[in-house]
Amino acid sequence: MARIAGVDIPREKRVEIALTYVFGIGLPTSQKILAQTNINPDTRVRDLTDDPFSGARQMRAAIFGCQLGQFLEQEIDEEWYRSVRAGRFLIDRWREGQRYTAEEMVRFLGFEGLDPSVLVAELRTGLVG
Repeated sequence: MARIAGVDIPREKRVEIALTYVFGIGLPTSQKILAQTNINPDTRVRDLTDDPFSGARQMRAAIFGCQLGQFLEQEIDEEWYRSVRAGRFLIDRWREGQRYTAEEMVRFLGFEGLDPSVLVAELRTGLVG
């Protein structure tokens, strides 16, 4: 079995379905991840190498990072990374060993779920100007 985020994923499943075994990833999120990473959803897990999973994890982390940054910009300031208030907010969210999934955290921040369009917008802004 392949392993993602501590979850064993059946090797005989299509990757589109197998990703949903990870808590916080539903079929729509799985489809978005696969579209963004150019992985064929009909591919079986057994036919993948570690590289596609690594790319999917990195994509998910980048999406979460952009949504968290967007939230902090709106709630605190554009220069939230210099703010003591932002530091306190982040420490409060993860104190005492609390472990939130990315999906839980973005819902807490007021988003409907992980949204790749936030990452795309950030990339466009960075490339354009």
